[in-house]
Amino acid sequence: MFSCPNCGHHLTKKNVRTASSGTLEVDFCEACGGVFFDKGEVNRISSETAEDLSQQKLTDVPPKDSRASNVCPKCGSSLERYFGESVPADVYVLRCPLCSGAWFQKQELEKFKKAQEAKINYFRTWKIPLPSLSAVLMPVALLIALSGAMFLTVKEAQRSQQARIQAQQTLSIPTVIPDTEARRVTIAFSTRELARTDVSVWTDQPLNATTYPVSIEPALVHQLILRDLVPGQEYFYQIHVVTGEESLTSQTYSFKL
Repeated sequence: MFSCPNCGHHLTKKNVRTASSGTLEVDFCEACGGVFFDKGEVNRISSETAEDLSQQKLTDVPPKDSRASNVCPKCGSSLERYFGESVPADVYVLRCPLCSGAWFQKQELEKFKKAQEAKINYFRTWKIPLPSLSAVLMPVALLIALSGAMFLTVKEAQRSQQARIQAQQTLSIPTVIPDTEARRVTIAFSTRELARTDVSVWTDQPLNATTYPVSIEPALVHQLILRDLVPGQEYFYQIHVVTGEESLTSQTYSFKL
């Protein structure tokens, strides 16, 4: 069982809602209200979920140690305060340099998520392209050299009459950023090597999918904005990756606005 890096109390597994209407398991401290996220997971929740976590009723059990250990509950490395363009100067975030997990003390998570959404909305309102995904997201697959934990293996069937083959390619788990008011969703992901990408999206069956070009020129970081979506409708999508002469397709993902 993991221990809280802030007060030493045992952390509790808690399922929370993601911004794409899924669920995510986080490590929550019932003594001080802190939350630990595995690498990149904090990008998947909304400010409403962060607010719910900050308002969780805490237990009356006294902390085991009044002194903060600042030790990563997942791998035991020393946590370090994270300073990045995605985190405001007045928000205190601790990050593990080894596993890239992130620790938020009570109220800090809510402050971070509100600032993150405000920044995203600013770029959307003024119709300004994001300078980079790291401008709004905590490090995930953008820091590719640090860890391969966020990568998954995908399979692809070659076109025409060639026999189906299996190929492995590193593709990050996509991050979905919804904007219910504007009926838009941003899908962000990265590839281990330079690649051209597109995304197929459908609501009923893959045969009726619409394919959107994402990176026409080879890139490592990829971003697609889907507009005019229907609130409450479940959407499915697959990511297509072309690296050199190989063509790969991801598993099927889904989200709701």
